[in-house]
Amino acid sequence: MKFLSRSPPVQLADIGARLEICRHELGLTQTEFAKVLGVSQSSYYAYEQGGRAVPIQALAALALQYGVSLDWLVLGIGPEARRDDVRASERFREELDSYLNTRSIRMSHARRTAIVDRWHQAYAAGRNPELDDLAVLIDLLGDGA
Repeated sequence: MKFLSRSPPVQLADIGARLEICRHELGLTQTEFAKVLGVSQSSYYAYEQGGRAVPIQALAALALQYGVSLDWLVLGIGPEARRDDVRASERFREELDSYLNTRSIRMSHARRTAIVDRWHQAYAAGRNPELDDLAVLIDLLGDGA
């Protein structure tokens, strides 16, 4: 049990932000995505906002239907990071902050973290997405200017 006590707590807002990223990447509305998960639209909205825990059955449905990594979705992790990956991730965070600041885009910490996590997942898979590749996602997830 010591391992579990040292693990960082899973934040519902972080899971919600990653759900939102998945939904946008799939081009689905909240209502359509709720159907995929087998939940009501109002329940899905609460998941995305981080106000309610997502049932494991809904997460399993998402993983099975669309191949979404449960490790990434729940914990925001993927393959073990190498030292070069960490440096690249830090550079991406700096670019993202600069992009957000120059465009006066406000974004919650959970949404920003979810974008960085998604970038890192693509990077670890051998793809190296540029910030411009994520610009639409960033604009969609911005909290307003």
